[in-house]
Amino acid sequence: MVLSHLRNQPPDSSLAVLYHLEGEELREFIPLLQRHLALPGDHRSKSLLFLGRLGVVEAAAYLRDPDPHVRSQAVRLASPEQAEQVAELLSDPDQYPRHTAAERLLEWDLSAYAEPLSALSDDDNSGLRRALKAAFKRWNYKPPKKAKLTVEQQLRQLGEKGAALWEAALPSLRAQVSKGPPAPGASRLGGRPDLPEDQKWPSGMSFAAQFQVTGLEGFDGWLLFFVDPDLEEGCVLQIPAHTELKPRATPAGIQEFPSLALKLKKELSLPGLYSELAFQLERPTRKLYQRILEDAGQGPGDIQHRLLGNAAWVQGTYCRATSRPICSPKSIPSPSTASSGAIRVGSFSWPPATPP
Repeated sequence: MVLSHLRNQPPDSSLAVLYHLEGEELREFIPLLQRHLALPGDHRSKSLLFLGRLGVVEAAAYLRDPDPHVRSQAVRLASPEQAEQVAELLSDPDQYPRHTAAERLLEWDLSAYAEPLSALSDDDNSGLRRALKAAFKRWNYKPPKKAKLTVEQQLRQLGEKGAALWEAALPSLRAQVSKGPPAPGASRLGGRPDLPEDQKWPSGMSFAAQFQVTGLEGFDGWLLFFVDPDLEEGCVLQIPAHTELKPRATPAGIQEFPSLALKLKKELSLPGLYSELAFQLERPTRKLYQRILEDAGQGPGDIQHRLLGNAAWVQGTYCRATSRPICSPKSIPSPSTASSGAIRVGSFSWPPATPP
């Protein structure tokens, strides 16, 4: 009666009941388990667990199953005699069978597999890394030093989605604080700008920042940012290289922000962990991507101030970036007449002719 009832239940519901059964009680459900094992779905790994414990199936037959959870379960049921087949899963593209295979080989204390195990020495699983380190010490094995992979190589190892992240990387200038007062023409936040002698000061606006840009997106020169007192309107001056600049005093009645000297470093900006592309990654792969970002100093906890590049989203919030138009020298639209437009990557002219 119970078996008949469970046959009509969803696989996950019927299997949950079996966790409370042992031995001969469980054998009554072998036909049901075999049926579930043959059906597609997440319940296959649970069915394999019960059937393996009952000795009804050979674990080795499922070590190459298409489902990574089934492969992991097969590893848990494997015996030391099947160590060679288990070791093949150390290079499995999915982390579950890969980690389970490593844990079993360590459990069996098989030093013969130290070399393939060493490939996981920098794995994202901190517990596994500690276990490997302890085993290598016990086996008196010194893992070979790995050649450091470039960011591109690391991303492409993550598959098509990793390659898409690399293709989405953008050139940027990372701003870092520099000691002392800013030199003439140098990058800075606040203070006073360096302007061409015949350049008018944007009406009613405060100077916010000056960036000396070289070879970024085909532009050489200076970008100067001005904002209104409420920080709601703004204007950017684009001044070509080789233009003669002179320090300009802040006009009377205009707020002057404290000055801070900056140095700019060229850096390839990767899509952030909370970007749309990163959210498309499977959870284990996303953890690996987080490590890549952190190694590059672009992780969620890193303070990043940069010009251009990818946005560092905060708390997963998405928005469509908008900006005031960049103003050509000697032709500064007032905030009342300047139109806003969406920023186009790689362009120094806003608004673009057509929306991106």
